[in-house]
Amino acid sequence: KAVEAAIVEEEGNVFQMFDGGSLPMDLKLDMARAYIHVDDSANARVLLGEVMDSGSEIQRRKASRLLAEAA
Repeated sequence: KAVEAAIVEEEGNVFQMFDGGSLPMDLKLDMARAYIHVDDSANARVLLGEVMDSGSEIQRRKASRLLAEAA
């Protein structure tokens, strides 16, 4: 059990190191792209608005470009 707990903890640490909290915003960008692809601009704009509010600078730039596509 202790070994399993240590492995899970280590996986969590590695995930945090690479994620840095940006994964949810990246997923929202991907979902927005999918919505744009199926001509659902309204849902794309909702997600992109969330990225504009809470994403990193790079994510906000990507969201801005996608918002132009969704217009």
